[in-house]
Amino acid sequence: MQQEMFIQYEDFSDEDICMGLSGGINSAAVACWLATWPEELKPRSLHLFYAHFEEHSPDTYAFVKDLIRFCKGLNTLL
Repeated sequence: MQQEMFIQYEDFSDEDICMGLSGGINSAAVACWLATWPEELKPRSLHLFYAHFEEHSPDTYAFVKDLIRFCKGLNTLL
């Protein structure tokens, strides 16, 4: 059984949102959570920011690219 943790949604429909991606699960979770919002409340546009550092795992950039592809697939985002 799936429980909804966030019952209220903020209306971002007139907003352009910039979201940082760290390459970790927390920023990915926010993107996935945003995907569950009702279409009429999703941001007008979503801009994703990621900076790749030498210290990152080689898999990090692949993970971020997959997350970007996921966000592009969302109807009203990107």
